[in-house]
Formats: sequence, structure tokens, C-alpha cells
Amino acid sequence: MLIKVIKLFGAISPFEPRLVKKLQGPITDLIQTTSAISLLYECVHTCIVGGMLEGSSGLPLARLCVTKLSGFLENDDQNLKFIAMMAMVKIVPIRPELVAEHQAVILNSLDDFDISIRMRALELICSMVTPHNAQFLVQQLLSHLVKASEKSESLPSASETLSRSLQGSSGATTVYTTAYRTEVATRVIDMCSKNMYENVQDFDWYLSVLLDLIYVANADIASIVREQLIDIVVRVKACRPYAVRLMTKLLDDDALVLGADDPTKCTGVLWAAAWICGEYCDELADPRYTLMRLVLPSIALLPADIISVYLQAAVKVLSRWLIGLSEQWSDDQLPQVKSIVGTALEGLQRFASHADVEVQERAANATKMLTLIRADLENYRPRPPTDSFDVVNEFAAMGATSNSEPRFPKSFILLRRFF
Repeated sequence: MLIKVIKLFGAISPFEPRLVKKLQGPITDLIQTTSAISLLYECVHTCIVGGMLEGSSGLPLARLCVTKLSGFLENDDQNLKFIAMMAMVKIVPIRPELVAEHQAVILNSLDDFDISIRMRALELICSMVTPHNAQFLVQQLLSHLVKASEKSESLPSASETLSRSLQGSSGATTVYTTAYRTEVATRVIDMCSKNMYENVQDFDWYLSVLLDLIYVANADIASIVREQLIDIVVRVKACRPYAVRLMTKLLDDDALVLGADDPTKCTGVLWAAAWICGEYCDELADPRYTLMRLVLPSIALLPADIISVYLQAAVKVLSRWLIGLSEQWSDDQLPQVKSIVGTALEGLQRFASHADVEVQERAANATKMLTLIRADLENYRPRPPTDSFDVVNEFAAMGATSNSEPRFPKSFILLRRFF
């Protein structure tokens, strides 16, 4: 009978604010003294829906409710754990600091064998994230993904699962499905990207998190990671040098290329890696090495849309490198330039007959340009040395007289139009 009365008060309280103050004292006494779990839960639920936890007057009651609910999480009864999670999710928007005090217990629930408990714990963790605890919570979820990926590699058979479930929760095995790992990885990204990255205080750290997710999630999250990488690098100029360093590491990973047929390898992030290295090639530590990675024969294994970006990035990296050489040109560099251009041209020619039209067109255009550059390099003859050389004055002089010849291969002039 008392439970029904408590439920009635919970339904009435939102419509009668004066009732809240009158009920706070009696409900607090009930929560502290009752041994009936069902009555205790109804009291907590009534406090939540009745608005009794808000304001300074509701702080002691809110703390009491959260403490009781955290005790449910340590109980062996799965039903109590579940309803405690559901109640805490509703308390977080009102008193997030109180729920955060029990984050250790909540994080332990991620290892529960019951998928419904794990999902509620995941929801609760995402609800209580702030700029101050985001890095800690994300690191905990990454560690959880590492364990989930390791355990998913040796799933029990159906008969083993049935026998263990009959033995009770103590003998149950935690099963981490691909869908669950995808959900955890997606929640990590949602936590960080919420409200225009309000929880991210260090974007270099977040870029590292995105790369960690690629390797530990063991799930198909390539598209969402790719979008995040592009969005951050475009928005945050300060993180571009570090982003380019990370992307060159991705381009070095042959496992991503060879695993193009396996969605869990996240090969799709190579689209972002190639685009970033091409768009911000000024930040490359070794443009020649990156260029060679972009024209490897093995990239033929990649999807057509990624190959297209690879070809575009290769042209940009080569162009920026050659322009940089022209600014401090030395005739001693000519053999090296010929070798690099020849290798790049050979790599691009492989895709001139690709089945995809976009790849064909980009490869054909790039091949024609590099063929012109190679011919110019073959015909280039060093000029007599002078006391000084200024590339800016050199271009200005060429504009003044049509017969002027630069002190570097003329074809490099075409490349300046790309930047």
C-alpha cells in the first residue's frame, strides 16, 4: 500500500510544487530506514520525477539517493543493477557531480556479462563526461575496448554459453560482439565531439585517440573516424603539423592496405590520411618518402574513391616539393629530381586504365603533367653561375621579358598554380 502512495505522490509532485518541500523530509526518512528494496527504489524514483533533487534544499536528498543506487550496482542481482543504472541516468542531468563520485563502480559495470548492464553503464558514462574528466573516461573506454577485442577473438560455443548460464552469473562469460565494440567506439567519439568539441581541451590528444580507435575497436568505424579527422584538421590550424605526422604513419601501415576487404581494419581512414598529407604537404617532414608511399603498386587493392585521393595527394606533394627546390635550386639536385619524377610517373601510369572513371581521369591528367616535366628535365641545361639568385626576382624577370630563362627547369612554373 505504501508503494502505491509513494507512486501517487510522484505523479502529483510535478503539478504541485508546494508538495515537494513537504515530502522531502518523510521520503528521506523512508530511504534511510526501509529495508524493502522495492520501496526504496520507488522512493528514489519519486524523488527524481517529482523534482525533489533540484536546488540547494534537494542536495542532501540527492546525495542519499545516489549513494543508495551505487549500492545496488555492487549487488549480485542483475535486475537491481539495471534499475540503478536507469535511475542514475536520470539523475546525471540534475546532479552530475554526485554521480561522478561513483564513477569507479560504474566503470566496473562495463565488464558485466549482461549486455543490458554494459549498455546502461556506457550510457551513464557518456552522460557524466565533462571537459575535466573526458580524458580519464576516454582512456578507460579505450582500455575496455582492448579487452573486448582480445576476448572477442575466442568466443565460446553455444553449448558452453548455455552450460555456463545454467551455472549462474558467476560462471557466465562476457561476450563482446562487433556491434557492441562499434557502439563503444562511437560513444567515445560522441563524447569528444559533443557540442563542437566542448569536452576536448587538447586536439592533439583527440587525434591520437582517433588513431587508437582504429586499431583497438576491431569494428567498422572508418567513416566516422575519417569525418572527424578531416573536420578537426580543417577547423584547428594549430594541430595540423601533428595531424600530418600521424597521417604519414597511417600511410606507412601496409596492414590497412592489405586488409581492404575486411571492414574491421578501417581501411577507409586512408582517404583522410592521403587528403590531409596532400592538402597540408608543407608540414611533411619527408615529402619524397610520402610521395613514394602514395604511388605504391599495392594501392591498387584499395577502393576507387581512396585511390583517387591518393593520386590527387601525390600530385600535390610532388608539386610542393619541386617548388621548394626551385626556391633554392642547385644543378646537383637534377639527377635526384629526375629519379623521383620518373618513379612517380611510373606509379601514376598504372592507373590510367583503371576500371573507375574518376581514377582514370586523375591518373591521365597527372601522367600528362609529369610527362611534360620529365621531358623538360631531360632538356634542361645548367646556366652559368652568378653571384646571387633570388627566385622571386627570377619569376618577375621572366614576366618582364619573354626570352628570359629561369635558373631551374621551366616546367616548375606550372606547379605554382596549384598553390
